[in-house]
Amino acid sequence: SAYINLTSFRADWTDQTAPENVASYTLEVKQKPTSGLIAEADWSEVPSSGSAANYMPEGWTYNGSVYLEGGYISISSGYSIFSPELDLTGFDKVTVVVRAKNEYSWTNSAISVKTSVDSKYAEFTSDFADYTFVLNCGGSEKIEIYSELYYPNIQSVKVYAGEVTAPQ
Repeated sequence: SAYINLTSFRADWTDQTAPENVASYTLEVKQKPTSGLIAEADWSEVPSSGSAANYMPEGWTYNGSVYLEGGYISISSGYSIFSPELDLTGFDKVTVVVRAKNEYSWTNSAISVKTSVDSKYAEFTSDFADYTFVLNCGGSEKIEIYSELYYPNIQSVKVYAGEVTAPQ
């Protein structure tokens, strides 16, 4: 068991090594990393034609067909956009906020947001809204936003280190 207060702590443990055979113990104290915004992409100002490659923020990539729609992008089903490689050392969660809506009024568009160890799915409404995904993560991640159904319309993506309950 451990006893912790503001200036000290006590830890008791059982070890297989007899006390007379132990030369020393080492305690490493690390500052908890600060959570916060670590990557973002904003397509709210893109035109309605041209190459999506010209409007990807630095480090962001895509595969397949991504279309400029005048204020947002649309991703063909079965394709993805990717964040840059992100350093998430010290975190076991990452929060991704996607501002998105449906392409068509007659059905829902959908995405999966993925890390190397987790994936979350969401369907959209016909008006732009923020969808928040909290995913398990490794120490280094490229966040994937995968188009599951019917050309999801993406206006922006924000990625936060850690589990952020009220992202801004």
